[in-house]
Amino acid sequence: VDHFVFDFWFNEPRSPWDIVNEDLLPYLPLSSYASEAGVAFVFWNWDATKQDAVEHINIDNELGERTGPVEVSPISEIYNNITINYCQTGSDSQFRKSMTYTHDSYGKGENFIQDAYSYASFTRYGERIGPVIDCPTIERDSTAAAILDWNIRYFSQSRRSVSYVLGQKFQSLDLG
Repeated sequence: VDHFVFDFWFNEPRSPWDIVNEDLLPYLPLSSYASEAGVAFVFWNWDATKQDAVEHINIDNELGERTGPVEVSPISEIYNNITINYCQTGSDSQFRKSMTYTHDSYGKGENFIQDAYSYASFTRYGERIGPVIDCPTIERDSTAAAILDWNIRYFSQSRRSVSYVLGQKFQSLDLG
C-alpha cells in the first residue's frame, strides 16, 4: 500500500480478512466500507495538496446543504509524542527497534525524531504522549517512519468534520 512495506508470517490457519483486519489495517491510513463490489478501502493521503483534489465543491453554487454542526475531536485524542515498536523477534517476541516522533529530540538519542507537526501541537497543547504502537508486521525503518508520519498528522491537532448532502452529479466520486 503506497510506500508501506509489511514483512510477516503466520503458521496457523487464518482467513484473508483476519490477516487484513489484524495485521495491516491498524497500521495504515485506510478505512473500509461496503461498496457495490463488496468490501472496499479508502486510502487517506495525509500528504494531499490542493492539486490532488479531483473535484471542487462550492456549496453556494451547487445543489446541496449542510446537514449538521461542525464536529470537533476531543482534546483527549490529541497526541504529539508517538512511539512505534517494530521488528519483532521470533523466539522471544521482543521488539528490536523503536522510533519516536516528538517535539524535541535534543539529547534523547537517534530513535527520537523531532517532527514539525509534533512541535506545532506541543506549542498549542503542551506535551501529550500517545499510546505506543506495537507493530509486529514490519521490519523496515522507512515503514515505521511512514506509520508515524500519518499518525502524527492525524493525532497532533484537533480534527473538524462537517456533513453535507450534495446533488446527484457528485454521486460518482469515490470516497476519500
